[in-house]
Amino acid sequence: MTNALAYCTTRGAGKNPPPQKVAMVIVDMQTDSELRRSFERTGHGRQINEKFGNICRLASAAKESGSMVVLTRRVNKEDAPEIDSNLVAAAGTPVIVEKTGLGAFSGTSLEETLRKNGVGALVIAGFDKYKCVLAIAKEALERGFVVLTSEDTLIGSRFTDQISKKITDGFFMANTLAHENVDALLKYFKKP
Repeated sequence: MTNALAYCTTRGAGKNPPPQKVAMVIVDMQTDSELRRSFERTGHGRQINEKFGNICRLASAAKESGSMVVLTRRVNKEDAPEIDSNLVAAAGTPVIVEKTGLGAFSGTSLEETLRKNGVGALVIAGFDKYKCVLAIAKEALERGFVVLTSEDTLIGSRFTDQISKKITDGFFMANTLAHENVDALLKYFKKP
């Protein structure tokens, strides 16, 4: 059992803040996201705007508390879209991690950067809950990080296969502090 899983099962999700330094990891919030367009086409643009607002609130709180903010950017092609400028402004001076796959740890310096800065817990938010966010959460747990999430900050396609959705939602509930709402997550970014 990893330290993160031990923490989640012995302390109980959401009862106490994790004992380590916390960083915010925001996944693939790029200006030209296929998922974003899909949501807007199906009338779910309001949901994206609400969740994006919550993510910006957390990023701003993390910045104000002096916590590290990491923004991932998927760069599969030469003309990969930029990270949303409103999010960059909310995050201050974020660490940008460019990735070519679903995860953000393999083939990048993310783990080294987090460890060098004493980070042991991650608040993960962003696109796409059922793909990239899930992959990054799994990678973080495998490396012993505590993972915190909030449904208020995770965006996933309603067209996702129902079996995949059940597995993913079950994973988040079993292995992360997933039931926290965005206001509860703000407590992790209080100034010391």
